[in-house]
Amino acid sequence: MQNNISIQRGLKEKINRYFLSNPYTTYRDAAKEIDCSISMITYYKDPIEARKQISARSGKIEWPKIFRFCFEKRKPYANNEERFTSLRKKGRTFIYACSGNKKGETYMNKKEKLIHKKINIRQCLNEIWPGIEVNEKISCQSVHPWTKELDYDDKGEPIMSPYTRSTLTGEIINAKSTKTEVDHKDGNRFNNHPTNFSFTERFANAMKSDLSYEQLYENCKLVIKNYERHGK
Repeated sequence: MQNNISIQRGLKEKINRYFLSNPYTTYRDAAKEIDCSISMITYYKDPIEARKQISARSGKIEWPKIFRFCFEKRKPYANNEERFTSLRKKGRTFIYACSGNKKGETYMNKKEKLIHKKINIRQCLNEIWPGIEVNEKISCQSVHPWTKELDYDDKGEPIMSPYTRSTLTGEIINAKSTKTEVDHKDGNRFNNHPTNFSFTERFANAMKSDLSYEQLYENCKLVIKNYERHGK
């Protein structure tokens, strides 16, 4: 791929024409005649080898993560505009082991890995709102994700579906929001038992990843300790 300077000077064409007329000349002599660097001659005469040398000198091979940080353009973040979906669809992401299929994955081969068989969406939703039906025609009160007692907001009003309390932050969230995600409490997405079903914010779920609550807690203590020592 040519850069703008190379295109403006027509170096690729000049180099190719020069070697057609002078096939046995050295790269050093050619560079003097064409008025360019030897590396430019090498690049257009043997681009594969030249790219290897460039990669080696740039640190791309030895330090790929640092190279990507410095030079590669990051893909734009996904659209974070909030949308809303059904609780039934949120339940399916838990039942199906994940919301989308990775390369080579299908619903059937994921289903085979599930620990518990014949679990349905209603059972999962009832862990959050006892008595709720999948059609959501009747609103039901949420239970606290830790105490499992009927939950109320700070004003003493019952928290009704689709609202519930985030298992991780304790904030009241709308479970239908795309900024709310289903979380497997123990970090194992193939443990599809209803008691492993919970809701939390997207950012909190990203922090937790495949960790258990205990592992997340210990990691957060390390971050807090380091920040309190150096960040303030």
